[in-house]
Amino acid sequence: MPGDGSNPEDWSAQDKFAIVVETLGMAEAELAEYCRQKGLYVEQIGRWRVS
Repeated sequence: MPGDGSNPEDWSAQDKFAIVVETLGMAEAELAEYCRQKGLYVEQIGRWRVS
């Protein structure tokens, strides 16, 4: 589950989808900051968007 310290790649499809939806309208700098706060990588979210 997001935010509990677990590996983001092991999160459920529903959790990944929620992150993708939440970040859709973000500019590059805003997305980078969001990722830093959540312990994610921009590239991860990019992969989730195309999955």
